[in-house]
Amino acid sequence: MPRKSSICLIVFSLLCTACTKAPETEPDAGVGANSDPTALTIDTGRITGEQLADGTRAYRGLPFAAPPVGELRWRPPARPASWEGTRDATRFGSICPQTSAVGTYLGTGVPPMSEDCLFLNVWTPATVSDARLPVMVWIHGGGLVGGWGNQSSYDGMAIASRGVILVSINYRLGPLGFLALDELSAELPDGASGNYGMLDQIAALGWVRRNIAAFGGDPDRVTIFGESAGGTSVVALMASPMSRGLVNGAIAQSPWVTDSNFVPLKTAGEFTPSAESQSADWVATISEGGADLDELRKLPASELVGDGKPWMPMFVTVGGPFMPVSSETAFKTGRQLNVPAIIGTNANDGGLFMGTLYDSSPKFLAAVQAQYGAAGQELLELYTGLYSGKDGSSLARAADRYLTDTMFLRVARATLDGMANVRASAWQYHFTRVNASAPALGANHGREILYVFNTGAGFDDTDAALAAAMIDYWTQFAKTGDPNGPGRPTWPYYDPENRTFLELGDVIRTGRGLGAQRLDRLGVILDQAPALESP
Repeated sequence: MPRKSSICLIVFSLLCTACTKAPETEPDAGVGANSDPTALTIDTGRITGEQLADGTRAYRGLPFAAPPVGELRWRPPARPASWEGTRDATRFGSICPQTSAVGTYLGTGVPPMSEDCLFLNVWTPATVSDARLPVMVWIHGGGLVGGWGNQSSYDGMAIASRGVILVSINYRLGPLGFLALDELSAELPDGASGNYGMLDQIAALGWVRRNIAAFGGDPDRVTIFGESAGGTSVVALMASPMSRGLVNGAIAQSPWVTDSNFVPLKTAGEFTPSAESQSADWVATISEGGADLDELRKLPASELVGDGKPWMPMFVTVGGPFMPVSSETAFKTGRQLNVPAIIGTNANDGGLFMGTLYDSSPKFLAAVQAQYGAAGQELLELYTGLYSGKDGSSLARAADRYLTDTMFLRVARATLDGMANVRASAWQYHFTRVNASAPALGANHGREILYVFNTGAGFDDTDAALAAAMIDYWTQFAKTGDPNGPGRPTWPYYDPENRTFLELGDVIRTGRGLGAQRLDRLGVILDQAPALESP
């Protein structure tokens, strides 16, 4: 994967009772099994959901793991407890502790938070439990520090209307989800701490494997998909041996994968200290010099995570059963899952972060030069040379392109190239539809989500047609492992020689070698840049 500055971490930190026996029920109790058409039985007990106007059934706030509180804080997820009677699954569960950043960005505020947050939601069109429908599992973005699975733009009705079951999940975030310490490693048989948020995702997929048939789903047709940090998660899950048997297809939308956010557990990486070292620095800040695990586990979550609390870099820890080698190594050596994949980016993925990294055009110039020295000057010449003039507008466009390439497009290309090392096919997309409500943002980071879920408001005819096409491509892929189907332009396979992609914008058309010359030159420059000193 491409080299990246450690400043990429800063960007995403701102985003972006005891178990009782289940009641006896008939063994085939599934969708519509009794007078309540939504009543069904899963492995932890009986549930009822909500039947929506279009016939879709929604089940919200289902626990897929035990609450990760007390002694379960900073431990792998445990199986959820069973319950007596029937659980009302018509309301979303609490979201995982985080700052107000994502809620502020969305303009919605933040829903109720609790450390007891490992819930998922299901939208199903099935009326019988043996429908064997394909399943899509959505992993939200937010820099591994924010977000939740029930944001309004992730509503599953439109996907369910295409005959696909939609599952959305929460997972532990920030230090509660990714802290890696020598003391925590010593508690575990495999000696590898961290990645609790990723292990939550594995637990959610295990829940799907055990229970989705009760909702009319096929446990052997499960596609994972996610955007930004959700794309990071998709790439990590594809590279993880723990995902085998749980994932049958993958879609990574604008994945954020760098050598600053995939960090070795105990040894320093090229650009960052070890995961344990960075985590220890955070603990020292939180506890004014240090605290033992018992003390840390007794602190309320609100004293560890939230507005005004010390910031900790976010990373997937490399080392241990979840991520024995980096995703870069896994894809280069063909150790990733042999499942079909769609990977793509937006034309202006980087623009959303310019105000965070570079509050002025001169700061962009200075930051790149300080980061890479002489190579930084070459980088600036490459990107400023793409646009005429040296005014603020030209430099802003250069910064957008630089961030889009270095944070998203290069890793997408490298991951797609790595798919040649397995038999499964891959496809690349390039989303170019300009945000009509904020044209200056272009085709901004995360904009494609509204089209994938068909949840955009105020869409014109072009938007509506693009949304219909994208949701059809995505759901067709979930059904067959190939996005192509009748009535849509053909989407060619990706291969490292031709690098064919599908543009999704005002028109839908194919192209080759997205940004190839620019990315090739970028790679040469970065390969010559010296490694950074550890901070």
